[in-house]
Amino acid sequence: MITPSIFIATYIFIYLIFFFFLLLSASKTNFNSKVYYFIFIVTVSFVCGMRSQNVGTDTYAFYLLTKQMVLEHSFLWTKDYLYYGLTRSIYPYLGYQGVVLFPAIITVYLLAKSYKKILDEDNLQMNEAIQNRGLNISFYLLLSFVLLLNSSDFLFQIINQTRQIMSLAFALMGAISYFYKKRFIAIICFFCAVFSHHSSPLVIVCVFSAYYIRDTRLWILLLLIVTFLSISGISKELLSIAGLTIDEDSIYYQALNSNAVLYFKSGITCALGITCYLVNRKRIDKKGFYNFLINLYFAICVLAMLFIVYGEASNRIQRYAGVIFPILFVLSIRRIKITELKIFIIVMLSLIYMIFLMNYDATLITIGIYRNINLPL
Repeated sequence: MITPSIFIATYIFIYLIFFFFLLLSASKTNFNSKVYYFIFIVTVSFVCGMRSQNVGTDTYAFYLLTKQMVLEHSFLWTKDYLYYGLTRSIYPYLGYQGVVLFPAIITVYLLAKSYKKILDEDNLQMNEAIQNRGLNISFYLLLSFVLLLNSSDFLFQIINQTRQIMSLAFALMGAISYFYKKRFIAIICFFCAVFSHHSSPLVIVCVFSAYYIRDTRLWILLLLIVTFLSISGISKELLSIAGLTIDEDSIYYQALNSNAVLYFKSGITCALGITCYLVNRKRIDKKGFYNFLINLYFAICVLAMLFIVYGEASNRIQRYAGVIFPILFVLSIRRIKITELKIFIIVMLSLIYMIFLMNYDATLITIGIYRNINLPL
């Protein structure tokens, strides 16, 4: 098993390898994106799936529930039937390692496949003049992977919010399928999402809302209105009327950080999406996938701002936006003229953020650096 210290060393190594691939692809016109797509799935799945039980604050709790169900011949899957059904069926054969490995493989594969599918379709839709502004598609795929590797203070997201990110991976694949009229596949993906994590119905509502409400300006206006309602405290009353209250003893009720930090983080999340929109507002096709994706991002931001009165509930929702942002950002910069300076700025900002994560208490606690204890399997 990969211990916390080995995990962080391996993470840095993988990040630097893909960072090198990114720089290399910028100087090449012929780069096979399928090779790096495959390498990403294998390496990230291996690192996340072979982690020890004290990597990820929730890893051991998920494992214990699975183990308890098996020992007691129970099928109490706490709503997340697909996730716990998968781990419960694997545990008797592969034990703890199977419990963390298979969800990791599914999640990484679906996220990587979603990113690649989005880029491939975007490449087909873009006219030749816009395509020639940028670099080869392998560069953009690798950039999306590099950004995904540090899209949260929880490394890879997958090692801590295992169920939640697996659910989002299914929902994102369902959103792509629904947009391109593959409704049967979309239904299957949404079904899997719902039974992977109980928060996914809210995300699926965001998917349908983004699909049918095409004007991004309306989403930004709604975001501003919801922000005012949250600051004034009115949003809590509205959530109560809608039956979406959260119990005071729930972990989602109070913010783990101060309200100031939560509002600052939320503001940054919203500002990133607005920046993508402002840079490309004259180039957005309301019938295209880019428009749908940026609307989906704002729909999730609206949801996060609505729940900010509960603290951690908003923080969890924002992690969905954190996984979507890398591919949204990549689609955004594809539509502007890319120069060597812009590439340098992008990769340096990513590297600085990664270095910040390596010294961030929440990250180090999450991966077990401050709690190197031997947990009984």
